[in-house]
Amino acid sequence: MTERKKRLLEHLPAAFKLVLSVLLLSLGILGWLLLQQDDRLQQERYQERVGLAADRLTQALERRVISIRGRLEKMTVDLVQSTDELPADLNAHRGPWVAIHLSHDRLEAQPPESLHYVPPGYEHKTSRAPWAEADRLEFADRDPAGAQLLLETMLSSANADERAGTLARLGRIRQRLGDIPGSLAAYAELAKMTGHYVEAVPATWLAHYARCALWENEQDSAMFANELVKLMGLLRKGGYPVSRATYTFYARASNEWSKSISPLAEPLPLDWPVSDALSALSFSYSEWQNGLGEPSGFSIIGDAPKRQALLWRTVQSSFLGIVVPLEKLAGETVSELREALSDNGIGWQINDGTGSELISGGGPASGVQTSQTLDFGNTTLVVNAYQTQAMLPQPVDQMRRQLLLWGLFLALIMVIAGTYFLARTLRREAEIAALQVEFVSAVSHEFRTPLTSIRQLTELLGSGRIRDAEKVSEYYRVLDRESARLQRMVEDLLDFGRMEANAKPYRPERLDLPQLMQEVIAEFSTERRLASGAIRLQSVEPIAVTIDRESLVRALWNLLDNAVKYSAIEPDITVRIFRSGGLAKLEVSDRGVGIEEADRERIFEKFVRGTAAARTRARGTGLGLAMVRQILADQGGTIEVSGANGTGATFTITLNMTEKS
Repeated sequence: MTERKKRLLEHLPAAFKLVLSVLLLSLGILGWLLLQQDDRLQQERYQERVGLAADRLTQALERRVISIRGRLEKMTVDLVQSTDELPADLNAHRGPWVAIHLSHDRLEAQPPESLHYVPPGYEHKTSRAPWAEADRLEFADRDPAGAQLLLETMLSSANADERAGTLARLGRIRQRLGDIPGSLAAYAELAKMTGHYVEAVPATWLAHYARCALWENEQDSAMFANELVKLMGLLRKGGYPVSRATYTFYARASNEWSKSISPLAEPLPLDWPVSDALSALSFSYSEWQNGLGEPSGFSIIGDAPKRQALLWRTVQSSFLGIVVPLEKLAGETVSELREALSDNGIGWQINDGTGSELISGGGPASGVQTSQTLDFGNTTLVVNAYQTQAMLPQPVDQMRRQLLLWGLFLALIMVIAGTYFLARTLRREAEIAALQVEFVSAVSHEFRTPLTSIRQLTELLGSGRIRDAEKVSEYYRVLDRESARLQRMVEDLLDFGRMEANAKPYRPERLDLPQLMQEVIAEFSTERRLASGAIRLQSVEPIAVTIDRESLVRALWNLLDNAVKYSAIEPDITVRIFRSGGLAKLEVSDRGVGIEEADRERIFEKFVRGTAAARTRARGTGLGLAMVRQILADQGGTIEVSGANGTGATFTITLNMTEKS
């Protein structure tokens, strides 16, 4: 091998590392670009879906508001045709809203129970004149008994509101006088006067409130709870034109009392959205009368989550309005688009144009969003649609991303595996080439040694200078030995080639293994001039095997030759033959340098010589043990090696026995 080829082989690993690095870097950049492009396409798809949803949501909301305005116009016509009164059947076709008719001295709502309190100036008013004398007797003269007699004479009044006021005072005075049954009876009569008032307070509210106080004072919890439930039911039902202060007083008192009953009653709200919207409408009406307000409009009233949408217009000298819960308005709008919104991973939000959120659905998960603006004159609504967590990621997106990642991963594996196997193959070829170079060098050296001896002895014998017959005879024996050695090496090379090509003919025959080993030891000891006892044979009985004699002798000769080469100055070799589980075992042990653990498998490969060979500079071609294994493998045998480094080695041959002794 030339020096140039050697340098090329030495640089192969670095070259392959460079190529692999470039391929991996290119694959990584390509994968990153593909993922980035996939992300951009995904974001564009999300943006398109969110934008489409925002358009549809805005259009649906606008249609809903226009529909309510259409209803408002229809109500205007009905109102004019019904002599300035709201249609009685309005509740049957009104939709999710409350209709309000408001003038300077009149307030009407459909349905009536939707109002729980009214703006100042619209509450029910009654006069205190009929009870002035009774109040003077009760409070100024401190004569409750006289006041009671006077009030009892007033019970026959034809005016129901006057009778209500009289019963309320009688209940109070009788309680002061200790007539609890009489007080309860007066309040019971008062509770029946539905639709009548005691100084702007509904008679039924005052009656049940007073009875609650009486039963609480009497510590009758059952009757107290019964009256409180009735009172809270009336307050929750609504429909009475009372001031906000009056409603708040009774609601607070009822909520405080409810804490003492079991189970607890649901607390009454202190704010009612429709009543608050009415207050806003009343304010707009006052401004319009003063020339400052708009004759029609749309506004958002209240705080979350009870915001109301208020639409109004003028009807002659009055205001006609519709109050719609904003949540209901938006909810119905969203329900029309359920498939395109929350069910499709899209959230929404409506704000008042200043950024203050009015209502929303679904939390945003990323920056993908879009906005649409609706201008209703004096009110602007901004509709936002955005991507929610439910949209990230979609199953199709996940599958596409997984396929892309798996494709990149498989390509990466293929590049690495291909590069690895190619590098391994080339490295193996380089190692074999290097081993072949060493083999040629070793064979040349092995051939040179016997050829040199043969040539020198031939020259001596041919010159006629050796006259001693004994010396001549000895030189001829050396020539014969070196020629035989050279012949064995040539035959080994030829036979090994035939073995690898499966062209080696074997002639199996029945052999006595101990006897054959004894003959091989005798011949080997003679040729290698070993001292008597250098090789000891341990065998106690005949063991027959069927195998090619010539090839087995060659294998045994190689093992003995290795044992001598890697032993100390005085070889100490033991050959042991025995049976083991129906198999014939032959061990060749020495006390030489041993074999490194890492070399125990490699030394049976062709051209491979262990580290001990390099350390001791022992001669050899690297084919001996490879030939031994091939000979045994071809005829059903095996060979193994054992022993620690520095303490010698033991080679064990295993053969099938021909017969049992």
